[in-house]
Amino acid sequence: MITTVKLKTKKNYDLISEPLSSREHVPPSDEELKMRRDHALNNTHAYDDVRALEGKKQSWKGKRQTVLNMMKRWRHMERDLKINVVPHHWREFFHLTRWAASENPYHQDAITQDQSDFTVIPSSENRYRVEDKRGNLLLYRLRIPEPMTKQLNKTEHLIPMGGKHLHKQGGTINRQWALWAGSEHPNELQMSAQYLLDNKEGKADQWLEENGALFDYLSKVVVRNLNPQMYSKLMGVRTLSDEGLKPLCDAWAGCTINQDQIEDGTPYMDWKNYPFGVNVEAAWGPFTTSKLVLWQLRLSVELKPGDAVLFLGRLFSHNWGDIDDKRSSVDCFTHQDVIRLYEERLSRLRKRARDPRKRVREWSKEMKEDLNGSTGEGDCGEEEHSEDDMESSEVDYEELYGASR
Repeated sequence: MITTVKLKTKKNYDLISEPLSSREHVPPSDEELKMRRDHALNNTHAYDDVRALEGKKQSWKGKRQTVLNMMKRWRHMERDLKINVVPHHWREFFHLTRWAASENPYHQDAITQDQSDFTVIPSSENRYRVEDKRGNLLLYRLRIPEPMTKQLNKTEHLIPMGGKHLHKQGGTINRQWALWAGSEHPNELQMSAQYLLDNKEGKADQWLEENGALFDYLSKVVVRNLNPQMYSKLMGVRTLSDEGLKPLCDAWAGCTINQDQIEDGTPYMDWKNYPFGVNVEAAWGPFTTSKLVLWQLRLSVELKPGDAVLFLGRLFSHNWGDIDDKRSSVDCFTHQDVIRLYEERLSRLRKRARDPRKRVREWSKEMKEDLNGSTGEGDCGEEEHSEDDMESSEVDYEELYGASR
């Protein structure tokens, strides 16, 4: 029996909870993949860091073939994908999340439902996807390569010890390492106080570095294939961040680490998160099962050690429950304010580039410096620096994709 829940807002908009339907997964043909590749290369920056990997000639044609091969490998990974469809568009949910949790019936009404009526999706080797009625991603669960889960267990000692306390996500040892906008200065980016405290001896950076393969995989393989536009936007923050203010988890600005959770968490929404970007969670520890509950979708998704889940935490009330033993997790996210500041800075740069007067002034200044010898003998240091950054971003994609075979 399906319970109908009316969620009313100040706009007098009713959203009715309905059962999820199933859709057969039809792998894209080679021609469809070529169209996706061309769209991604021509309309996003998602593959800017990819070089031709086949043959010695670093040509545009070689890069196009490399990207196509990456997409074909992703198609193979999704061969047994299970899909459920929500009979609404994601914007219908988004429009209902614009008020604070204490005032928002979208959240308050949803969490009063009987959880025993929810659809349960058991953990599986096969991937699982939830999408809206137009095919937009809402949730994606997959099994990450086993060495990455082992590395999370192996490096837990690097996380500084802390006290366990009860908060909205449950009773855990909680810390947040992130690049975000400060509460006192919302128009300035800064590193979180907890990260600065935990990194006094470099332990936080060491943990992030030693688990870098996980963040690389979830970013450059998973998110990039699921949504190149989303990946391009999230990674864009890295290109415009100031020195010392880089995002910590590859495509994501930071992460929340919760250790030793056993109790069920309280349903909550990630109100500060970027609404059009997924967050991702992976877990480790002695637990054998847990469930992510998504209240508006009436869905419980089981996750075991080795599973990871990506979902729109800003759109849905959620919590973790049915945990049978101590569970530790890392939840990567990007706040809305970080994206806002990135877009504002990008807009200023584009406006500056379009202004011919500024271009003339900059050209005149560069010429004057060159004549005065201030930049060295014909040295274009800035251009060389950009090229160095580009080269350092190269990744061995053969190895990265091979980890999931």
